[in-house]
Amino acid sequence: MEFWWLFFMTSCSMMWFIYYLPAKYNIFTIRISVTLLIFISGLRYYIGTDYPTYVMFFNEYSAGAIFAAMNDGLEPAISIIISFLGLLGGTFQLMFLLYSFIIIGGYYYGIYSTRCKGSS
Repeated sequence: MEFWWLFFMTSCSMMWFIYYLPAKYNIFTIRISVTLLIFISGLRYYIGTDYPTYVMFFNEYSAGAIFAAMNDGLEPAISIIISFLGLLGGTFQLMFLLYSFIIIGGYYYGIYSTRCKGSS
């Protein structure tokens, strides 16, 4: 529970900080806050109900068994990421960091590109 409070308080404080910062520093501060959120959510350790399941997936399919993972019902993107990290010698913690980067980075890119298109 402390993890989610930390995540929530970091998000809220960064939004407040960005709001009161001069406009020329906004993009830099937003990128710092996104990076901070990626590391907070990506370096979680045994947080969440899905954590043991993803660790089990990583340990079972990290040896490069992409098609075996897909045959067992695992989503293709997850099985490709797990197999790729396994071949590089990564751990399940790196898997969570990569997932966090993809999800939060995707949100940031989507919001930023929508905001820029709407303002012109």
